[in-house]
Amino acid sequence: MYKSFFQNIATEQGGTFLYQDQDTSIGGGIRLPKVQYLLKIPVGDTEINIINITGKEFSGHISMKLPKQPESHTFELTTNSHIKSLFIGKSKRFNINSDSCQMTEFLKNNSHIAILKEIAQEDSFQPIITGKNEDDHYLLIAKYHLEFDNWNSPVLPLIDLFKELHTRFVVNNERFTNDVTISMGS
Repeated sequence: MYKSFFQNIATEQGGTFLYQDQDTSIGGGIRLPKVQYLLKIPVGDTEINIINITGKEFSGHISMKLPKQPESHTFELTTNSHIKSLFIGKSKRFNINSDSCQMTEFLKNNSHIAILKEIAQEDSFQPIITGKNEDDHYLLIAKYHLEFDNWNSPVLPLIDLFKELHTRFVVNNERFTNDVTISMGS
């Protein structure tokens, strides 16, 4: 089921899908499965890299490199746990931190983030999504665990979010301005 899901994305998006199924020895003759779903989606002069690993670990990692961006494009989106959400309310499930009010508002009102927020409210999806300059490029990263029922559900909204950021920052050369430091829930 998951293998065909990733194969279909690769076909639809003109990407490449690699599947790796191997056992990892943890000693004493005990072996744990390690299944990797690797997907590369071309976007302009770059690509979105998706790695989902199940078995020994259950982790999802999506990344994309863009040309270096203004500091105002730096952001971090974190997720409150379900337990913390019981006390502060589910409406404050995602926290967006950025030095730019424009970047914060863009992420707060983004349709792809809204889909991710719905997934987080329905299940144990707790992503950390960051955008920051690193060396000579701007790096977008989404990390999350896969220990929830429909762990492939965030893949397409994250691909769409990364593509939208690529279009805004690279194709349209959009620039957000720096403001005072803001930390607000969405």
